[in-house]
Amino acid sequence: MSKTLKETLAPKPDALFGRVVSILEQAQGNVVRAVNTNMVLAYWLIGREIVEALQGGEERAAYGKKVVEDLSARLTEHFGKGFSEQSLQNFRRFYLVYSARIAISSPSGREFGGATADEQIWLF
Repeated sequence: MSKTLKETLAPKPDALFGRVVSILEQAQGNVVRAVNTNMVLAYWLIGREIVEALQGGEERAAYGKKVVEDLSARLTEHFGKGFSEQSLQNFRRFYLVYSARIAISSPSGREFGGATADEQIWLF
């Protein structure tokens, strides 16, 4: 008995499943990488805000502990875990270590476009 043309051309279920699984796994990997990249950038920007906006660009400020303490309490209330004083200090240190390596046109808290060279953030 001969196979019909439709049966011959139909994709095999296992092959179709394998290709779909591959597409989904690749998409999931891309999502994880995108989220990780954006979170690293967010942490860097938070550190920059603490250093630049709250400390005037200096590595330390006399009132810095109170500012970080208050910021931590408010962020934790708003977002939940992840914004302890220690985490915010780590974000600040992260910014200080990598402050000269990133280039993004729009600093946090400002509209996109029109950033001067001094306002750019440098990415690795």
